[in-house]
Amino acid sequence: MEKYFVYFGTEENAYEIEKSKAFKTMEKAVEDVKEYLNVECNPFESEKVDKELKPSIDTIVEELKAKGYGYEYLENIHGYTIILGIAKNGYCKNLRKVFTDYRQEIANLFA
Repeated sequence: MEKYFVYFGTEENAYEIEKSKAFKTMEKAVEDVKEYLNVECNPFESEKVDKELKPSIDTIVEELKAKGYGYEYLENIHGYTIILGIAKNGYCKNLRKVFTDYRQEIANLFA
């Protein structure tokens, strides 16, 4: 049985990785992404999330289908960059690497 996980992190917390519970379908994972975007990017107008952020969601899904994981860079309501992605079970390591690379880049600024 396939499982999908949603990952997110913000520039504000040095891209500390947050991971969702396992979703049984890609569609459920995409719904979780939309919910996250509604809260982080536009908490008062969920219709805007569906309309304006649809290209980002579509990109995540296209990448997910092609290589087992997909992600996008967006901006939250506080102006911080967020990384939001979905990984199929077995590809989580690849997506986590995106976060750890950016986290290391930030750490190097203070080294």
